[in-house]
Amino acid sequence: MELRQSIAPHFRLEETARSIMLSQLAAVAVLLSVAIAMYGFRALIMGFAGACGAVLAELLWRYLAKQQPTITDLSAVVTGLMIALLLPANASVLLPLFAAVFAIGVVKLPFGGFGRSPFNCAAAGYCFIALVCAGGRSLYNRALLDIADREIFDRLPQQFFTYVKGYITPFANITTSETELCGLLSPPVLLRAGVDPDLSAVELLFGGMRGPMGCTIGLLLIACAVWLYLRRSIAWRASAAYCAAVIVISFFAPWKSVSRTMSPVYDLLSGAVLFAAVFIFGDIFTAPHTRSGQLIYGICGGILTIVLRRTGSIDCGEIFAALMMNACASPIDRLVWSLRQRGYSLSGEWARYKQRLRKALRSQRGSFADIDLDELDFSGKGGWDDDDKE
Repeated sequence: MELRQSIAPHFRLEETARSIMLSQLAAVAVLLSVAIAMYGFRALIMGFAGACGAVLAELLWRYLAKQQPTITDLSAVVTGLMIALLLPANASVLLPLFAAVFAIGVVKLPFGGFGRSPFNCAAAGYCFIALVCAGGRSLYNRALLDIADREIFDRLPQQFFTYVKGYITPFANITTSETELCGLLSPPVLLRAGVDPDLSAVELLFGGMRGPMGCTIGLLLIACAVWLYLRRSIAWRASAAYCAAVIVISFFAPWKSVSRTMSPVYDLLSGAVLFAAVFIFGDIFTAPHTRSGQLIYGICGGILTIVLRRTGSIDCGEIFAALMMNACASPIDRLVWSLRQRGYSLSGEWARYKQRLRKALRSQRGSFADIDLDELDFSGKGGWDDDDKE
């Protein structure tokens, strides 16, 4: 037997880390292609800026550390494109560039590189620019607005992300009236302001909402989840548990401006919730490795997402929830293993339940099927007669 020493991530399946990243790259490329069709060449520029920032940061780090380049694993390219897709199409081109540099240079490489960082790099890069570049992250670059438009923008009830729907030029400078400006707000912002976005589930699934340029078509994100599941490139238990928790908690804690049944629809299909479920909570490199741990991870992430959406002051609180849950992935795994050592596990309990159920069915089947009618007394002495025998 030959033993070989290798660095993480380790997989027992035939898929390699590079094949997993190729699957993710294919899904992200589809989202970017649709964004280009919706928003024009500007979406391609932002995706290119994010990918270039990630690749250049990794090349520079490896060069200064006198190490071999590792960009062939494609993780840097995927990170840069994901950051761009989490931004509105008319954000500054520098935002995905800076976010990608931070994600690679601060979140990924200092921890040892691909597969060793406890945090999802794209989520960390997004949170960085959301906190540091709070003014430039909105759709409207306030430095390009005239005085009248700035006054309109400042009078909005909540200064969150604002988005545009439709084809825009690469370096568009949007000026609009107050009514039109409020019409461009994303559904989460309108819900927080107490306004009904007046969108149906069909519109949310097929792209009738405003939002990050890679998150506006819910059906496409569901297709990406199916693709990654077939390619064994997603922690599907964590993603499914996350979506289920969002739906349940949203139903019992609905938005005040919409009905109880529509609240889970808005929470699941608007903003970046589905994107986070597929690409961040479903990231097999940062999610827990145990099945029970992935369920706990997803459920806690869904609860935290609803809490941040209801009380937070920054749009796309689901990305912050995912980043916080990344830090809890390893402790969740240790908790699951400690419970297993004490004899408690979901898989064990389910196996014992199936065994008890099988024994109960077998005993009931035997109590009826093992009766021999010839041994019964139909003579009338035991209370039976000929009619009973028939």
